[in-house]
Amino acid sequence: MPPGYPLRVAGDWRVCIAFNDQPRLKGKPNLHSVADDLRSHLGEHAPVSAGKEHIFVYAATLGAAEQVGQVARAVLAQHDLGADFRFERWDPLEQAWLDAPTEPPDEAAAQQAAHEYHQERERERSAATGRAAWQVRVELASRDEVTALAERLAYAGWPVVRRRKYLIAGANCEDDANGLAREIQGYDYPHAVVRVQRSDTAASMPQAWLPAGWGG
Repeated sequence: MPPGYPLRVAGDWRVCIAFNDQPRLKGKPNLHSVADDLRSHLGEHAPVSAGKEHIFVYAATLGAAEQVGQVARAVLAQHDLGADFRFERWDPLEQAWLDAPTEPPDEAAAQQAAHEYHQERERERSAATGRAAWQVRVELASRDEVTALAERLAYAGWPVVRRRKYLIAGANCEDDANGLAREIQGYDYPHAVVRVQRSDTAASMPQAWLPAGWGG
């Protein structure tokens, strides 16, 4: 295995995140803490390693590396950290990582890509655990309305827990929950109170919603 080439890397691309202008990160979390945060956001598909002034994130393709970079920018912003980003590709002839220049990312597109990446990870976690990550709680004027809406949602494939004056529908990510809430608000329930919230460990929590064709 060539020097500097990590074990079990699924490709020949990496994102180099350099903190040369703030090597000691005074008043900031250390790079290993930031790297751990990146791992939690990226999962096992993008291995992360950290040094004294650099973090490296590995990817299978340039497209995947660019997506990783967008997620990493969002994570660094949460830590109030700035850094230089560089895309590199392993050259088997030179036995070295070489720069692979790309166009500067559009900031709005980068934020949207990071958001979509996070939503997809939430969907995957919900499917893996069998518990919906988000819930839509709908309070209604009568038990009949609860029954009617619960049946409508269940027919559409949403997992529903029904109570006397409210129901809870499970959603696998925040975007899915917000979309369902907007849909319910368009129904003919003038007194409905619709809330979107993260799931907790309550016994009434619906199971994960698996769309048709999930997982192939």
